[in-house]
Amino acid sequence: MHILIVAHSEIDRHLLRKMCERLGCTVSTVDHGPRALDFLSNPCQRPDLILIDVVDPIMSGPQVTHILRTQPPFTTDAKLQNTPIIGLLEWPGTRGLSEDQRFGFSDFISKPARISHLRSQLRFWARKEIIPPAGLHGQPDILMRLRRGHRGPRSRI
Repeated sequence: MHILIVAHSEIDRHLLRKMCERLGCTVSTVDHGPRALDFLSNPCQRPDLILIDVVDPIMSGPQVTHILRTQPPFTTDAKLQNTPIIGLLEWPGTRGLSEDQRFGFSDFISKPARISHLRSQLRFWARKEIIPPAGLHGQPDILMRLRRGHRGPRSRI
């Protein structure tokens, strides 16, 4: 699965890239909306999923999504029209977004993203199981080390 990450924060791009790569995906990143439109205007580069920051100082995620869903040459590409666009929010839920701002988005993830939530979103939108690669050099799988096990009750009082 190929994912395009559009985020103005270098830290967000780096963290999302690392999480997606751990889940076995290939990743392309751009730093703002106009560069995403340039990237997607090339018919050779079609991601399977787009993660886009809703708040961007140059061109917001809703503006980019509106262009992708309503304006040529993007509307003439069937693969791009069926590509899920997931918004990255700095707050949980979509309570701060109007109906117009939610237009074109397939779903939303709050930042900082958790790898378990990202994995479930990728599974849902890919309609197939994302299996992370085995650990390198005989090490246990990184996802198994990240998972927090049940530790029982904290107190008996």
